Amino acid sequence: MKKLYFLLFTILMSAVSFGQGTETFDNFTETGSGYANGSFVGQDGITWTYVQSRGDQSINGKSIMLGRNRSPQAEVYSGTISGGVGTISFNYQRAFSTNVSLNVLINDVVFGTVTSNVNDVVNSGPITVNQPGDVVIKFISTNNSDGQVTIDDVVWTGFAGAPTPSIAITAPSDGSLINSGTTSVDLEWNTFNTTGSEVVSVTVNGNTTTPATSPFTIATTDGQTYNVNVQLLDGGGPLDDDSTSFTVAYPCTLTIGNITETCDSVNPGAGDTYTAEIVFDNAGNSNYTIDTGGIGMIDDGMIDTMSSGIITITNIPENTNFSVTFTGDSANSGCDFTRFISSPICDPQLELPFTENFEYGSTAGDLITVSGGAWEVHSGTTAVQYSENSLVLNNYDARASFGGSVVLTSSNSQDVNLPFTEQTTGKVYMSALVSVSAVNGTSYFWHFNNSGYRARVGARSNGASGINFGIGASGNPVFGSTSYALDTTYLVVASYDTASGKADLYVLTAPTGTEPTTPESTNTGSAGTVSAVAFRQGSGTGTATVDGIRVAKTWSNLSLSNNDFATREFSIFPNPTNTGEVTISSINATPIAVTVFDILGKQVKNETVSNNKLNVSNLKSGIYLLRLTQNGATSTKKLVIR
Repeated sequence: MKKLYFLLFTILMSAVSFGQGTETFDNFTETGSGYANGSFVGQDGITWTYVQSRGDQSINGKSIMLGRNRSPQAEVYSGTISGGVGTISFNYQRAFSTNVSLNVLINDVVFGTVTSNVNDVVNSGPITVNQPGDVVIKFISTNNSDGQVTIDDVVWTGFAGAPTPSIAITAPSDGSLINSGTTSVDLEWNTFNTTGSEVVSVTVNGNTTTPATSPFTIATTDGQTYNVNVQLLDGGGPLDDDSTSFTVAYPCTLTIGNITETCDSVNPGAGDTYTAEIVFDNAGNSNYTIDTGGIGMIDDGMIDTMSSGIITITNIPENTNFSVTFTGDSANSGCDFTRFISSPICDPQLELPFTENFEYGSTAGDLITVSGGAWEVHSGTTAVQYSENSLVLNNYDARASFGGSVVLTSSNSQDVNLPFTEQTTGKVYMSALVSVSAVNGTSYFWHFNNSGYRARVGARSNGASGINFGIGASGNPVFGSTSYALDTTYLVVASYDTASGKADLYVLTAPTGTEPTTPESTNTGSAGTVSAVAFRQGSGTGTATVDGIRVAKTWSNLSLSNNDFATREFSIFPNPTNTGEVTISSINATPIAVTVFDILGKQVKNETVSNNKLNVSNLKSGIYLLRLTQNGATSTKKLVIR
């Protein structure tokens, strides 16, 4: 175990026999006030120095006097004793009734603050010192007015000889765990107060080498513990010793391969579960602990006995991400690592491109409720509100005004998202009609979601009566310099590049089929994937109305050119429905091919409608995806049947 040099203060102490000294200050007389700092040699050879700021201090033929008739005071007497091992004691007395503060330091370590009654003489008792070098004893007075203390009869024992030689190991530290594969470790130590005649002996697991020098190389193998002792010898006899112990870890052979996460069911809203499968190899040589933090049920795939296999974790709640920790038996394995499990989206998925015009009827309310669970909550409590009123923009698709809109406020806290098929490559665009009526900070209200919040669109005050729009790739929005008006509808388009992490923002007063060359704002963050369009509410988001959302892989597929709307835009009403029939309308009067899929992706209906009526009376309650094709253009809609 490592040896520490320290000051041990105790009342009872056996005296060291090889030297002693006493200082009674009887041969010196020095009184008065205002003396300069200086030093003198006491009657037994000890050198004393004194420092005074104000007041009287003296050696009056009997004792040291500190702290008389001045306030405040900071007066110091110190003496240096050669050597490093022994005991020190002294007598002290307090005069007058004023409290006296006298700190006693040994080698600048506070021994304590002495106290006594007025005119009582008290002995400190032996103060034990055991360390290399000279010993400095200090008496420090920090008294108030008319405080006085005297010190006399300073006795030291054991400091007349040379300090004791010693040895201390500096590396490796006791209890160290060395990486597997390490074939040698250097043992290092320092010696103190040696005369040159000493030698060092090293014993490793019972095998001794004498003499030895630092660094001393110890050959090592995986999984072994090494107990080491060093001795400082003089003429064959031990002067001092120190010990340490370290272990070289076993290797970790276990490897983790592909991790797949699969939904057990696909339903709107919460409640689904998923299964994670983890491929492992090079196992079977240890007993392994697999820790999921209590999430899911683990089938370890017989990892303790099989060289390779699959670990299965079942019954994991959807939207639950977690880490799995693998730990081998320390008796034969150095494995201790984690792997991350990411939840798949266990909800019906929209295919890109798609449109969300908020066609949820003429009654305002909670967006989650009116959409039949198509929109989902991912944080917060106070609901996002659906409004029966729509936004309108000149030369923009009139179909956006068929339904309602969403109103986001800074007083609400709920954040929601609309899932779509995960996009892992290329750019993804989202557009919407946006009208901001108030700003309350610089936060964002609209974004993509999945591996972090991407393309974060926000608005702030421009310092006057207008606003600036901004975008953050994966952090806070970076705002453009153009001023826009409150309570005015704009076509806002955001893009996110999954590979580079770059996000661009465009604010338009009219639709265009061509992507502008210069964004209103741009920002680059971390790369990632996106699988939902989302709204955020909070104290910094202000108040905004959003309508006519489109998500696509290209600008042209956003259908922002008004000429494209006739073939690309459809309206479904009522939606949700419990009437057994829905109306599918389009500006174009040609027939519409309709393919209906259930939440598991199974095709349940395929027909062409020419009278805009689709019979759904044979479909059970739930959420369905409708693929609508007209004149070669295709759009995907979500239908809720109650």
